[in-house]
Amino acid sequence: MIETVKSLLFTESERETIYECRRCGTGVDSPSSTCPSCGNEDIASFHTR
Repeated sequence: MIETVKSLLFTESERETIYECRRCGTGVDSPSSTCPSCGNEDIASFHTR
């Protein structure tokens, strides 16, 4: 039953990818960009459920 509820609440279309600078934590628009705050090119990606 829990899996059924999860599948209804968290569909594939509602998932989102968030990109964030590994140095300072600032959110960025895409993984290929540099951080607007510190210029770092190492961008992490996180997938929400």
